[in-house]
Amino acid sequence: KNVGNNDAYIRIRVMIPADLDTTVLNSSMYTSSAMDKEFTMAYDKSGTVERNSVKYNVYTFTRNDPLAPGEMTYWNVWGTIHMDTTVTSAQSEALFGKNGPYPNGVFPVLVEADAIQAEGFTDATAAFAAFDKQ
Repeated sequence: KNVGNNDAYIRIRVMIPADLDTTVLNSSMYTSSAMDKEFTMAYDKSGTVERNSVKYNVYTFTRNDPLAPGEMTYWNVWGTIHMDTTVTSAQSEALFGKNGPYPNGVFPVLVEADAIQAEGFTDATAAFAAFDKQ
């Protein structure tokens, strides 16, 4: 929800552990209704980011239009996380077993969101280019 006083561009980054993404997890997990209604999605191909010694793949969702004060974005850009149908028992045990990095199937998924005042920018791309230079 935009709690500010000005229209704002919104960007949401969903980060999935790189060692799980696409090889173990199904890579088409984002919510199509969010894509149809408000957002564009881009996979960051520049490499992984690291948070607390874990490397993550980053999916960036950018809202197409400015969000007015008091309005809320579509609430769910990421739907569910699915295990790929080709994952073997050995792969699952190595990752999610008692001695794996994600025991009992618990793993971090990080969400970071940014907002920038829309005034003075032609679109969200220009706004976040300026935001990222800060």
